[in-house]
Amino acid sequence: IEVKGCGLAALRRTDEDLKAMEKALLSLDNFVSPYQFHHDDIIFHKAMAQATHNELMIIYMGLFTKVQEVMAFNDGVTKEIHKELVKNLKDMYQAIEDQNQAWAEDLMVEHINFFEKMPRGVRI
Repeated sequence: IEVKGCGLAALRRTDEDLKAMEKALLSLDNFVSPYQFHHDDIIFHKAMAQATHNELMIIYMGLFTKVQEVMAFNDGVTKEIHKELVKNLKDMYQAIEDQNQAWAEDLMVEHINFFEKMPRGVRI
């Protein structure tokens, strides 16, 4: 669902949506803690969902981020994984800004696959 949502965001995003996603990305640059990373990542994903302008996607992301909040207490994002994830999210932002649906969807698949790299092997 989130893969197609990312593609939809690329097609429907507005300048205001881009500003919201960009603001969320600024918080992600500095690694403070795994919990803080997840908190900031949630803000980005909610902004991306909003950019779809699809009520079901917005509701879905609101529910899914509740799961991510639980994960934030249970996995340890390392500095190395943090760096990779932030690059992935910045590339995703660029794909959405460029309105490149296929690239945005591919990057979301990569993002989801990062869960396999988490120290506790979190799988979704």
